[in-house]
Amino acid sequence: MKLWFINVRKRDSPISAPLMRQKAENLAEKMGLTGFVATYGWYHRWRKRENVVFKQTYGEQNSADVAAANQWIEKELRKLIASYDPRGVYNADESGLYYKAMPSHTYLFKGGSTKGQKISKELVNILYCVSITGEKKQLLLVGKSKRLCCFKGIK
Repeated sequence: MKLWFINVRKRDSPISAPLMRQKAENLAEKMGLTGFVATYGWYHRWRKRENVVFKQTYGEQNSADVAAANQWIEKELRKLIASYDPRGVYNADESGLYYKAMPSHTYLFKGGSTKGQKISKELVNILYCVSITGEKKQLLLVGKSKRLCCFKGIK
């Protein structure tokens, strides 16, 4: 079971509890063990024994061909940038800012409880722009109104 798990994780494929339990039953059948049922309790003990944890996946790392992108950056991008004045080459990126959102985590005494709250979805988009030489352009802020209340008095 552990070897199968290691091979699947090498390919960064997601694994669910029902898939693991089904695979355990299939492996037991191949080994000639009749009547084996991979219960939730069995699965929980196996995870604990093998130090397997459940975590949320983040990002979209496997969505792009990283090797090809790095190769293009090393070969083509350097030639392309070399033909321009360094003060005229900029990198820009945008980010969303939920300016009314409260933190989703908090500190509290052990055994204490906390109540959640509705998450504010009010968002502004910010464009950052910096040249190769380190010159920074003024942030570009895109929102719903000309003067957002949260930025009152800020220039």
